[in-house]
This record gives sequence, C-alpha cells and structure tokens, in this order.
Amino acid sequence: MKGYFKRISIFLKDEEKKSWWLIFKEVIQLAWLKKQFPLYYFGRFFYKKGAPLPVDYMNLDQFKSIIYSPKLERKSTSSLLSNKLSFALFCQANSLPSPGFLGYNLHNSFTFGENFNFLKDQKAFLEFCIMMFDKADVDRIFVKASEAKGGKGIFLLARNSLSNNYKEIWNTIKEGSYIFQSAIIQHEELNNIFPNSINTLRIETYLDKNNVIQILGGYMRFGRGASYVDNVSSGGFFVHIDFNKGILHEKGFTAMIYGSKTIATHPTTGYLISGFKIPFFQESIELCERFALRIPNRIVGWDVAITPTGPIIIEGNHDPAIIAGELSYGGYKKHPVFEEIMSEI
Repeated sequence: MKGYFKRISIFLKDEEKKSWWLIFKEVIQLAWLKKQFPLYYFGRFFYKKGAPLPVDYMNLDQFKSIIYSPKLERKSTSSLLSNKLSFALFCQANSLPSPGFLGYNLHNSFTFGENFNFLKDQKAFLEFCIMMFDKADVDRIFVKASEAKGGKGIFLLARNSLSNNYKEIWNTIKEGSYIFQSAIIQHEELNNIFPNSINTLRIETYLDKNNVIQILGGYMRFGRGASYVDNVSSGGFFVHIDFNKGILHEKGFTAMIYGSKTIATHPTTGYLISGFKIPFFQESIELCERFALRIPNRIVGWDVAITPTGPIIIEGNHDPAIIAGELSYGGYKKHPVFEEIMSEI
C-alpha cells in the first residue's frame, strides 16, 4: 500500500504530465475501449506529454493471462531458467556463451571446479575466495543468489578490497545457495555510456505453435550512480530499441517507484542516448534464438551482455514482465503473433 501512495505522489508531482483535462479524456476513452480502468496508462508513462493513446497495448487482464498461463509456462524449462545454478551448469555442459562459471555453494558446502570444501567459518571462506582469485586468474567475482530476481542477492568480491566485505558476504551466503561468476568484460562503447554496471539487452522471445522462434520485443537497461546492477527494479533505467536499425530511441525511463524520470542523457556520465548503435545487435538476436530453441519455454526474456568479442547470455527469465518490451515495440496487440498467443492461453 505504501508503494501505491508513493506512485500517486510521484505522478501528481510529475512536471512532464499532460494537462489534467487531456489525462481525464484519455482515461475515459481507454476505460470505454478496454472495459476496465486503465491502470497501465499511469504505470507505463502514457500520462506524459507526447505519449500516444495506447490503444494497441494490452490491458491488465491480457497481460496477466499471458504471464500466468500454464500453457505458456513449461515446468521443466521454467525450473531450469529460474535457478541460476541449474542454468549455469546447463550452459557449461552445452558450451553456450554465458558468464564464466567458477563455482557455487549449497550452505556450507563450497565447490570450485573439482575442488570441494566444507567451510566452517569466515577465515575458511576468505581462503576459499583467495584460491578462486588465484586459480581463475581474475580480479572480480560476482556472487549471485541462485533463485533471486531483479538484481537482488548479488554481491561483488574484488581481489584488492576483499577484506572489506567478505565477512558480510559469508554471513549471508552460508544460509543459502549462490553461484560464483567471473566479472564480465563489457564492450568499450557501452562502458562509455556507463562503466559501473553491465548494461544489458533484454530480448523477449516466443516459441510459436510451429516451434519457430519469434522475437516479441526488447529494450536496453543501464545502471546509474554507484550501482553495479542495471535492473530497473533496482534503480536503473530502460531505453526503447529500434529493432530494424539496432539503435536506441531518444529517451529512457526509470520505474515509477524511482521517480518516473525521463532520461535523454545518462545521469551519471552525461552520455547522449539517442541514436546509439548497439554493438553486435543482430548477433544478440541470433544468440537468443539459439538459446530459445535449446531451452524451449514458450515465452522468455533473455538478458544479454555485450563483450568486446560478442554477446553472451547472462540468464533467461521464464516469467518476463513484458511491459517494457511492449513499450519498445509500440503495443503487442499489433504484433503478428499476438492473436496466436491469446488463442493458446
């Protein structure tokens, strides 16, 4: 409830909103067309100046019917996608491009390569970390909760500052399951926009009834400030993509809970977003199609990192929100496969 009041407060204070009369007119028009109150009009920024009337966008019922459809959600594949450890082991076993997988823990049981250790205390964990840094020959390691989402449950171990946070990390991860991955080296052009986080593509795929992969839509995310994650739910922002040209649109957006800000230049670096050509964009699309055939969940949101040599898949989301992807596409109701998707649920 507190979150709703915060969103209302942000909307009321937003200087970019349309006139009250136009907002009232559009809300009434959409309510009549959609046969329900259009909450998405506010959550998806259609109340802002210059935003179109979203007649080609899903209403809340359609959105929920897709996301929660048991016919589009396959338990065997969704369980693989929802667990980072399972996904990392699958990618490793099948030589699929993904972040460097170093090891994992199951409570006090820690595995690195063929080395197994049952760690008793903080000192033992520190020695384990030093061993990983030395044997993997890396300077930074990401520690990720196996079943966390939205950029939550992620820690960064750095060789030169290990003493600063290893105790805190130990106290957390010994109670659950985490994976250890070497830090991704990001493409220089993306570092120019924001170097502190890995700025990822989210590409949404649909496996149609003929087992052909269809690209639904997607967007690009950027971290900001001191954050090393780019998730919109953790304070990052997203930018629409022109899929025909592989370039970014002129504006990005933060989530409403983070101020519903419109962003034309990166707030930390000042980099102009409009027209940025995404490196290896077509290769990223092709890689998502390859993954979508190997892990055939009906709808997946793939998180793609761009390295100096090409794209890799960080993870696949079996229940992507598809809201931002729809915004980038301009309304999924006009997508060629929308009617097929609705007929299958």
